[in-house]
Amino acid sequence: MEVKDILTPETLTLFLYFVVPGFVALQFYDAIVPGERRNFGESTIQLIAYSLFDYVILSGALLYSAKAGTPWFVAIVARLIYFIIAPVAIVLAFYYLRITRPKWWRWVLQRLHVQVPSPIPTAWDRFFLEERGCYILFHMKSKEIIGGAFGGSSAATLHPNSQQVYVEQMWTVDPSTQAFVQKKARTMGGIIKMDDCDYIEMFTVDDLPAGGIVSRPEGDAAGTSAPQS
Repeated sequence: MEVKDILTPETLTLFLYFVVPGFVALQFYDAIVPGERRNFGESTIQLIAYSLFDYVILSGALLYSAKAGTPWFVAIVARLIYFIIAPVAIVLAFYYLRITRPKWWRWVLQRLHVQVPSPIPTAWDRFFLEERGCYILFHMKSKEIIGGAFGGSSAATLHPNSQQVYVEQMWTVDPSTQAFVQKKARTMGGIIKMDDCDYIEMFTVDDLPAGGIVSRPEGDAAGTSAPQS
């Protein structure tokens, strides 16, 4: 089959309506849910299914826009809604349903004996996606204990990348009490690799180990409350 036989108006129309929306939806989903790079050759059924779902929802608007006498600007708006808004709306709803799942939805699933696996691959990803401000104790394999404050300027890598966390404040820690003694001066924070840690602990100010934050640099308000995410 020659290229000119494939690139006909009819073929391109089918491609635009039944492939493009699904491709946009899956790309958006992959952008907000950490995971391995998708092989679109293996996701053809999902891709077409998303597109068909879009078409069913907006078929009325599309048929109306195709009628003779429909103003050109109405037809353009209908097509923009189909190719842009609908895929994003579907993926956002799916994301909300699968990940944030409110209590009432979990209650319904339990009563129906339905187990819906979370697409978040690790507990690490789930915690740091919530972007909660906290203090962290890094228990290093070298037996050293490092303290850090995770806040709005901090960051953590997500699956499938190796686990690393950037904390915007570094704190000295009393090794016997594990109290946060003092924020280190003249530092922009630090990057810790989980490969170098046995485990890590997260605390709010109220949950800090006995002794808590026992001293702060004078005039430094950053240590008076939990870091803000």
